[in-house]
Amino acid sequence: MSESRSIKRFLRAVVWLNLATLLIVFAGPRFFFMATHQGMTQAEYSRTLGTYDLPNLFWQSFELAEAIRLATPKNANIFLPEAGGPVLAPSALYRTLLPRHLFFKGTPEYNRYRGAAPLLSRSWRVVSADQKHSCRKKHTEPLTGTDYWLCRIDT
Repeated sequence: MSESRSIKRFLRAVVWLNLATLLIVFAGPRFFFMATHQGMTQAEYSRTLGTYDLPNLFWQSFELAEAIRLATPKNANIFLPEAGGPVLAPSALYRTLLPRHLFFKGTPEYNRYRGAAPLLSRSWRVVSADQKHSCRKKHTEPLTGTDYWLCRIDT
């Protein structure tokens, strides 16, 4: 009889330790994140760093996309540098910038439409800060919170 009680006590201890581990290690960071970011919109959530155990790897892409979204109309043609890395993740850019037309350097669409961009209305090019001299001075603006600039190419 005492052996079955000790086994039951041991199993209860294992269950309680597992529950405590789940709460502290896994649910704890989520509850803390939800408490500190209460009332945010989905777009604002996407620009946060995430929890410490599951960071948001593409927060920089969402920051860049939001800056482009605020600076361009919905029917704009946006010519972007080559996709890749945490700053130019296509999924984050498409998610934020649709219905704008996005063209990434190195793709067939970029090469096809880039030559016609001055003829297309509402066309912009995103360049890094060290390449901003390639834009016309009147039609250049910095994208807030990023190291990129927006150049108007259809005027």
